[in-house]
Amino acid sequence: MGMKRERVERNVSGKRYFVYPEEDRIRIVKELEKGSLSIKEVMQKYEVLDASTVLNWLKRYSSEYRENYMRVLLSVSDRRQIAYKVESGVMSIEEASTRYRVQQRTIKSWIKLYTCIPKLVDTMAKNEQSQSGSSEQTKALQKQIEQLKLKVEALETMIDIAEDQLKIDIRKKPGTKQSKP
Repeated sequence: MGMKRERVERNVSGKRYFVYPEEDRIRIVKELEKGSLSIKEVMQKYEVLDASTVLNWLKRYSSEYRENYMRVLLSVSDRRQIAYKVESGVMSIEEASTRYRVQQRTIKSWIKLYTCIPKLVDTMAKNEQSQSGSSEQTKALQKQIEQLKLKVEALETMIDIAEDQLKIDIRKKPGTKQSKP
């Protein structure tokens, strides 16, 4: 059977601190999750010098902490889809922010970044409609614009997925030189 490890005392620059075995760290994190101790109380009880040590334990051993408090990293295709959902009215910015755990200003920046066709086209179409009066033509143009938006979105998503899965740079990088045949 394995020996139970005990905490090890260390002295660094005249300060005394302890290195805890993994089992003890997990037990301490469970105490924090239950709410029986605060971070400050853990620091006092177990002689931990820095709160960042306890936070690192939480990040490592607490799935609850990771799910509720840590930053979410989304792929480019996920960001595009979220921006499109908000832009098309499927969900509001507030709903997307809550659902995907991303700040509202981040979603707004994604909308600006990933909008397939600028909103200027929509504004121009509305101006044409009010000036020309041919609403059928305007509706046909708007439908065409929507189809083009969807097509561009699909192509962009396909390129993102292909780049992620196949690890091939498909898009031309700015500043690259073309070789002459």
